[in-house]
Amino acid sequence: GVAGHPVTLEWSAPSGVILSPGVTSQEFADFTAAGAYTIRLTATDTVNGLVDFDELTVTVIQVQPEAILIPGRLAILGDKVSEFSAVRVAGEPLSLAWPCQNIGDAEGSAFIAVSEGGVPVWVGPPLPVNPGQTVGLTLTAVVDLPGGVHNLLAKMVEGLPGAPAGVVGSQPLTLEVVDPAVLRVVGLPLINGVEGATLITLPMGASISILWQVANDGGDVGRARMNTDRWGQGTFVSIPAGQTVSLLTGETADPVVPGARTVVITVQDEFLQVLGTFTFTFIAI
Repeated sequence: GVAGHPVTLEWSAPSGVILSPGVTSQEFADFTAAGAYTIRLTATDTVNGLVDFDELTVTVIQVQPEAILIPGRLAILGDKVSEFSAVRVAGEPLSLAWPCQNIGDAEGSAFIAVSEGGVPVWVGPPLPVNPGQTVGLTLTAVVDLPGGVHNLLAKMVEGLPGAPAGVVGSQPLTLEVVDPAVLRVVGLPLINGVEGATLITLPMGASISILWQVANDGGDVGRARMNTDRWGQGTFVSIPAGQTVSLLTGETADPVVPGARTVVITVQDEFLQVLGTFTFTFIAI
């Protein structure tokens, strides 16, 4: 081919050889009987049609029943996931799912193992894989890594933990471990545009606007809502890491008899922890 031109690769083999694609351009060959077999790899320049090939001759003396495990596509489950990268707060679970197909003629087993810099981090449970069967291997582990970006390597390993028979497939993963959301109210609420107003006067049926800001000093997205004991609970609002978001509600002064009414404002996070409380009185006239 010519430098810069895309090239396609194709494996071919005679009868008696079963080819199954693995990861990237790797190919797995299963021989059904003893004999000599010539396997060819053909490269084609897709721009000008130039073709070249290389051949490998394999001599099979005896065919024994064996498991031939083929990995599918690894998936990270849950939210905060983009292809082969994920974001997790320390203490949250990380779940992986990886299909494994057995195209051989003997039972096998496999498991998922995750390492960082060659050091084991997590190992999933082994599952048996019968001939002709596809099994979904899984790994769910609590993230116990320090904060920061971790370059992990997930492997599909044939055999049992402690006695592996070999690596079937691998996939690099990027895991960012962040601090949990740390939410706080900012200042005092604005009530009809006045910060920290404890007493307002307005006609019956007029509107009351309440705005209270919440900041997130942590590393993960948090959620908060503003409630009042007079008008009920608000809706949770997402607050990205490092940002400040305004919680806003508009209510109506609805007493049928003129007079003073006391309102208690409470801001809660998604775990119902109270971030701030403020009390004001409005007089309907």
